[in-house]
Amino acid sequence: MKAVLRYESKKLKNKNLSETLLNKVFNDYLKDQIPTIYKTCKEAELNINFVSDAQIQLINNDLRGKNKPTDVLSWEMYDLEMKENMIFGEIYISDDYVIKQADKKRVELSDEITFLICHGFLHICGYTHENDQDEAEMNHETEILLDKLGIDYCMDII
Repeated sequence: MKAVLRYESKKLKNKNLSETLLNKVFNDYLKDQIPTIYKTCKEAELNINFVSDAQIQLINNDLRGKNKPTDVLSWEMYDLEMKENMIFGEIYISDDYVIKQADKKRVELSDEITFLICHGFLHICGYTHENDQDEAEMNHETEILLDKLGIDYCMDII
């Protein structure tokens, strides 16, 4: 799987995000944790899109019926039956929202962005936070990814 950073909004460009490191960590994670997805999706793209609050609000309204901005939206696009030219998933992050959120949480902006990328990636892998047990499992997996990315992020502040 290949992560591709796309900056529709330029506010977060050059925030020390490494496609190479994201690719390594995400591929290692899939290989170890979800090998059936890894085998099918190793040539697929994961599109990580940075957009404005206005853009994410439109997407949030279209997909979820919520006419308000949010920090991150993601969805899977892979089909385990397909073999080529596949998109693994889409992650959309609002630059406006994440800048405010990092400030409010008092964390480094690049750490908050990386947290949201990991959060979106795990949703694409099938994790949810619909109940306490699912949320605890997703938080645990998020910590694993962040640790491999060298991010010291306090999950208690989310």
